[in-house]
Amino acid sequence: MCYQVTCKTCNKISWGGCGRHVDSVMKNVQESDRCKCQGELPQGGGGGGAPLLGLLIGAFVIYWFFFK
Repeated sequence: MCYQVTCKTCNKISWGGCGRHVDSVMKNVQESDRCKCQGELPQGGGGGGAPLLGLLIGAFVIYWFFFK
């Protein structure tokens, strides 16, 4: 799930999480209140760290079940 975060650079609203729920998280945030610091990159939290963690966990699970 995605969630609102405050950008540490500009103090505006951004998002963190998986990236699948950004529209619902940001729908009530005015355009002028949204963080624009990182352009097209996922914003908030770890700047996309959550999806990377999900990929690593997924790779481990696949390895565990199919190659162990």
